[in-house]
Amino acid sequence: MRVLQLIDSLDVGGGERMAVNLANYFSENQIPNLLISTRKGGPLEKLIKSPNSLEVFSKSNVLDLATFIRILRKVRSFDPSIIHAHDSSIFWAALIKLLYPKAMLVWHAHYGGFSSANGRFGKKIKFLQAAIDRVIVVNSELLAWVKSDFSMIPKAAYIGNFPDRVSECHVEREKLKWIISVANLKKPKNHVVLVRAFSEFIKSHTGYKLALIGTMDDPEYVEEVNRVIQAEDVQEHVHLLGPVMELKEWFDKARMGILSSHVEGLPVSLLELGLSGVPVISSRVGACGDLLEAGRCGYLVEPNDSGELSMAMRNLVDNKEETRVKAMRFENKVKTEFGGDSFFRKYSALLGKY
Repeated sequence: MRVLQLIDSLDVGGGERMAVNLANYFSENQIPNLLISTRKGGPLEKLIKSPNSLEVFSKSNVLDLATFIRILRKVRSFDPSIIHAHDSSIFWAALIKLLYPKAMLVWHAHYGGFSSANGRFGKKIKFLQAAIDRVIVVNSELLAWVKSDFSMIPKAAYIGNFPDRVSECHVEREKLKWIISVANLKKPKNHVVLVRAFSEFIKSHTGYKLALIGTMDDPEYVEEVNRVIQAEDVQEHVHLLGPVMELKEWFDKARMGILSSHVEGLPVSLLELGLSGVPVISSRVGACGDLLEAGRCGYLVEPNDSGELSMAMRNLVDNKEETRVKAMRFENKVKTEFGGDSFFRKYSALLGKY
């Protein structure tokens, strides 16, 4: 097995983090692998444990023929048996497959909105399906979509993401006052609802602070979030931190972690919070409901409902034993069901003979 991964960039994001986690897993298990970032590098480069397994290119657009030729040369030099394309990198991967047909092409679909009526790229990918040999999806909705709309693709499977390992954390969380959200500042992550819920929450639970951790590459959305922060008069309590690579410090001081998205696949950040023992609240979208076992492993709320989210925050803080049990269940679930070895067993079964 020789695995070539393609990703657009190494900015902070769930798909990008999984590409890095896979690269590290392959390297640790002596599986020849190469991760190609086609458009640019990014902060996640620092997390690659084997620098020789990474190549960064500077694709300017989808028609950048010069960069495509350089990448194709690298592909031929590496001689992969598997081309593993994440999200929108499937477009160039399909072209590479046409020119390098002996490799199996695997599309890894991370974005939960692919299957929606206005899903980005979703409809266009139908034109590529003849080139795709396997599909990995991150929730059951995406799997149903692939099976119904992509009849030419031989096999597809739902394989859960897995987090990078974190150190054990033993803290008295009941005394902590930080609430963290690890999600890039963009519309699907719905920080506006979170800020409004937090504003209501601190009226009865004083002293808490909210940290928004993630890239801030959408200036209009960041401005919208800041307007809501000012309108709710919580400027002294809400901190926009930008991307943070070493998250353990924040996991260690978090009373809770919140994901308020209205669109998700299977968020790696939620798995990382669980692995660190942080109690979680998540909107019921994508695979989040299944991850939290309908509320056994964390608190679930409907998306876009700041009132319900605020109530969940109060419940988490006020019901200490219930919260501790939920967090313990989720930590155990992530450890047993979402490790790299579990992913690789399912991955190998999906590939079959390659």
